[in-house]
Amino acid sequence: MREAKFVIELTVTDPDTNLPVEIDVFKDENGGMFAIDASYLDQCFDDDEPLEIADPFFQHDGMNVMVNIRLTGLDMDDAVKNGVDAFIEHYGTKVTNEDNANYVELMMDDHYCINWKNDQYYIPENSMLFTVLDDKINDYLSENFKV
Repeated sequence: MREAKFVIELTVTDPDTNLPVEIDVFKDENGGMFAIDASYLDQCFDDDEPLEIADPFFQHDGMNVMVNIRLTGLDMDDAVKNGVDAFIEHYGTKVTNEDNANYVELMMDDHYCINWKNDQYYIPENSMLFTVLDDKINDYLSENFKV
C-alpha cells in the first residue's frame, strides 16, 4: 500500500460559506500533493487506527477497483511539539518588566501565563481563530508550561 506523509495544516476560506476551514496537506509517494478537510479526519478516524483513504491519484483502466493510500506523519504529539514556537509567535504576548498591574489584570482575564525557553508569555485561553492543531497546542502549553 502506498503512503502519503502529512506536511502541514492550513486554514482556507470555504468559497460557499466564507468560513475558515482547516485542511491537512499530504505528499504522496508519487510526488503529488493533496489536502483533506481536517474535520473529516477527526470525525471519521480514531487516534489509534491507521488512516486510510481512497487514493486520489489512483488511475484505473475502467475497472471498478478502489485502491487505498495510508496517511502517515499525522502524529499529533509531534505536530503539537513542532508547532509551539510558531503558535507562541502568532498568539503569544511576551511578559515584560514594564507591564503594570492593570495591564496584567486585563491580560489574565482571558489569558494564562506560560514559561517557555526562559521567557514568559500571555497565551489566550481560546480563540475563534484557532485551528484544530492550535487548540491542541494550546492544551499542551496549558497542561505543561502554565505558571
